[in-house]
Amino acid sequence: MIPDIKIIKLEDIEDIINSIRKKLEKTVAEAYIIGSVAEGSAVYGESDLDLLIIPREKTEKLDWHSLLKDELFQLLDRGLNLHILIADNESYIGLIEIARKSGIKVLG
Repeated sequence: MIPDIKIIKLEDIEDIINSIRKKLEKTVAEAYIIGSVAEGSAVYGESDLDLLIIPREKTEKLDWHSLLKDELFQLLDRGLNLHILIADNESYIGLIEIARKSGIKVLG
């Protein structure tokens, strides 16, 4: 028998996304959710929330996981891990373009 697969919808974590938005608004130029959550195919216990952050300026060793610690634990309680990508150099240009076209805008 095939086990039931629980898909996590954006609405299931909207309150956490709003909390992330509030914490990032002063240090971030843009932020996007990309990957399986944005595509509507996130699986409980297997997927993660991919958060692409474009800082306003170089952030001197800002600990993003500490900043978003509460949201990280809330996501874990709902079956998702938090994967943070900091787009602070030119190597992220392609990913930024994809996020702007098909990601879910959190800020910007």
